[in-house]
Amino acid sequence: CKKAQLENGTATTTASEIERSEENVQLEIHDTLKETKLLIEETEEKIVELVENMGEYDMTMQESENSIKPALNEWNSYKHVVKKAQEDYKQAFADATSSGGLDEAKSLRDAYDEAVIELERLEQVYEDIKLKASDDEDFYWEKKRELMELKELLETQTVEKEDLMFGLRMSQRNNQFI
Repeated sequence: CKKAQLENGTATTTASEIERSEENVQLEIHDTLKETKLLIEETEEKIVELVENMGEYDMTMQESENSIKPALNEWNSYKHVVKKAQEDYKQAFADATSSGGLDEAKSLRDAYDEAVIELERLEQVYEDIKLKASDDEDFYWEKKRELMELKELLETQTVEKEDLMFGLRMSQRNNQFI
């Protein structure tokens, strides 16, 4: 009899340990499920923020792209002004026969020098606008990629959540699960 009671006592302890182990598994799954739900919420918030801002990013990129052509046109048209100023001052030096003519040629050359400086400034403005447009386009596509990656992450997290929920239900129903 005592032998049977000892065996039953050992069996009860083992069953209790198994039950405790199953509860621990359920709690672990539950904790992981809560963490996954929080991650899903964070990912969804990031996606919403990006989606709301994508229009603005696109608009900025388009505005930058649209500002390139006018800057290029202004720079190219000013090249003609510089060329005309150069021709005028060279002609004035060639035609100068008196000190009054040389004074006029010098003032035309000074005007030409100022026009060259302005042309260089316009070229720099054009290059800066091109660089900004390129940066804006890179930023837009970076955000677009980030949005796609977040959507993929959300899909993965959702599948993980569903798997965890299934595992939790199964562990609650079936003592032999896991």
